[in-house]
Amino acid sequence: MAPTPSRACSSSSDRHSTYIQFITFKMASIFHVNQVAAGDEIVEHFRIGSYALLWALCQSGKTGAFHYVAKQMLAERLVKRVYILCGSAEVCLRDQAKEEALKYNAEACASGILKVFFRTAFQTASLIVEDSLIIVEESHLDST
Repeated sequence: MAPTPSRACSSSSDRHSTYIQFITFKMASIFHVNQVAAGDEIVEHFRIGSYALLWALCQSGKTGAFHYVAKQMLAERLVKRVYILCGSAEVCLRDQAKEEALKYNAEACASGILKVFFRTAFQTASLIVEDSLIIVEESHLDST
């Protein structure tokens, strides 16, 4: 059963903590256990550092893991925006990346908080890097 935000919270901090617990529980249902575990480790690392590298085999859940990280960091207000930079210029990968962003983070995409950029748009993309999470996907395909 999902925890529900309490109406009798004594402070804004308590309400925010309850909200985070509720959001975290709801997210666990759309992400696999390994994605949540990796994502939680990355988010914890961000609390003490400034970058993390997620390296894993193909089809192991990297995409879900980094979308979990994005969702969690936005929910916890660790960042204000998320950029996903994809080194591929292939149309099928572009479409897949946009579909996955909508699947995992529809609200952030709709509000413009999460944006996906592709290799062909790197030269003209305008990014606000302060308070941002920048995810580089398919980096092995990018040479610029």
